[in-house]
Order: sequence, then structure tokens, then C-alpha cells
Amino acid sequence: RYGMKVFSTLRSEQIDLKRTTAEGVAGLKEFLEYAEKGEYTAATSNHIYYKDGFVEKVAEVLRSKGYDVKTNIGSSGYRIDIGIVNPSDQTSYIMGILCDGYNYNSSRTARDREIVQVGTLRRLGWKICRIWTMDWWSDKDAVIKEICSKIEAAIAGKYIDESDNKGKRTRETSKH
Repeated sequence: RYGMKVFSTLRSEQIDLKRTTAEGVAGLKEFLEYAEKGEYTAATSNHIYYKDGFVEKVAEVLRSKGYDVKTNIGSSGYRIDIGIVNPSDQTSYIMGILCDGYNYNSSRTARDREIVQVGTLRRLGWKICRIWTMDWWSDKDAVIKEICSKIEAAIAGKYIDESDNKGKRTRETSKH
């Protein structure tokens, strides 16, 4: 599953979502955009299928900080809770934020939510960071400050993924 060839006489821009509310049509448009561009785009992925109170609170705070935010992005079991729209390209995301809310708890196993989901999203090009509910309730201001600094680093092209940091620490530790 490392490659896929898509043959279609229909291009994504030919699908007008204003003419239908069918979820399948929106999914097809999203898939064709992905096949054409090779990256997940923000154009049709703002469908909200549920409301998660925690995710909505975090998204509201990030919007108040001036970020363009979409929630519940994707059409598979590996949804991004909060996506930060790239300020220089409104059709893409600069970062995905995962929370321990509805999507997290709907995963069948810890391996699915901690390893498979995050690994799959990173292979699709997402820069991922996490927000934990307990950290939010303990010190919301510190969490907001940390997330905003990660978003700004991603915008500047200097974001180091959390998995990269863990790997560097492991390598540095093993040298000693």
C-alpha cells in the first residue's frame, strides 16, 4: 500500500458541492483532490459530524488568537480534531491537533490511537501535536502558549515534530 494510480475523466474542480448535500459526493471530491495534489487539502474537509465540547473550546481559543481553525477533519477513523489552516495557502493545513476527546476515545485499541493513527497522519504529511484534557484543565494558559508557539514554528517552517524530538532524545541518551 505504498502507491496508488487513479484514472478518472472527472476532476475535483468539476464537482460542485453547492448542488448536493450527499456525503459520498463530498468524499469523492476530497479523494480526487488528494489524488491530484498528493496532499490533504482544506477545501472540502470542514464537515462537522459531531460536536466535542473540549475540541470546540480549544478551537474557540485558537480562533480568538487569530488562527483560521477547522474541526473534525477527514472522512476516515483517523480524523484530525483541530486543523490550523495555512495562512499563506488557504487550501492546506499547517498543523493538525489531536485531543483526547471523542475521536481519541472512539479508537478500538490504544495501539490504534497512539501509534497507527498518528503514524498514518504523519505519513500523509500532517504535522501533529496533542492537547490533553487534564493539562488543559490544570493550566490552560500554558497549553495555549505551547500550542501557539508550535503553530508559529510550523508557519515559519521550523516546527520539529514531537516524534522527531523523542527520536533525538533517544539517540542522544544512547550515546552516553
